[in-house]
Parts: sequence; structure tokens; C-alpha cells
Amino acid sequence: NHTSFAIDAKNNWWGVDDSAEINAGTNPQALSFIYDGNNDGSAGKVNYAGWLNGSYSGGGIPVSDTMTGQLNLTDSSGIVVPTYQKGESVYIQVADSDGNANPAVAETLTVKITSETEDTGTPFSATTPVAPSSNVGDGTLTV
Repeated sequence: NHTSFAIDAKNNWWGVDDSAEINAGTNPQALSFIYDGNNDGSAGKVNYAGWLNGSYSGGGIPVSDTMTGQLNLTDSSGIVVPTYQKGESVYIQVADSDGNANPAVAETLTVKITSETEDTGTPFSATTPVAPSSNVGDGTLTV
């Protein structure tokens, strides 16, 4: 992936050798046959989660059905920002498309952000997760 965009390559059969390489490490990881953000921080990531344990025509099934969620620090408008000035609030945005594997069951996701020098914001609060629903929480870390 020689772009900054993420690529969804889930549920693919990568062949015997490449699947062995995937299985040999902790995923996501830098792989010899996929060039992405795991090799180069400026490149977008290739999501190869749920790789098949055999060819599709041979009845291969995903070895797992998970993916890494994405966490961004944003401003109040949801725009990703790399740094904050004194007095600004930090907002956390989490996207995890497989974070709710069963829509009939509410699942939780915990995000903890701390600062050793700036921690004057309001404590985080959240409602009890409800299935199926768009669950949100709030809180700020003022710097």
C-alpha cells in the first residue's frame, strides 16, 4: 500500500507460505508480502484480519474474525489533530467495525488516556451500553 489510505483485505486466502508467515507472529505485523503502515508509518494499513485457513473453493474459513480498532485524538469538530495547545480539550474518537460482533448483545470498549502533567478536565462518563444502539461517552482532558 503505497498510499496513506487503509485497505480492507479481510477474509482472503494468502496461500500456504504467506499464511504461515501471518500465523508465526503477533498480528497486525509487518509482513514480507504486504507493504503497509506496519512497514512504513506514512503508508496506510492493510487490514488482513480473518485470513482463511485454506482456499475459499476448498472450504477455507477465517482463522479469526477480528480487526484492530482505530483511535484518534481530535478537536471538538472531530478533526484529527497532532498536538494541543494549553487550554484545549482532547477528544477521543474510536472506530472499531468489529467491536460489536453480536448486535443483540451490548459489548464494552474501554479507552483510558492519562497525562502525568496535565489532568484538569472533567472525568469520563458513559451510559450503560445498550444493544443495538449507537453508544457514546463523554469526558475531556484539558491541557
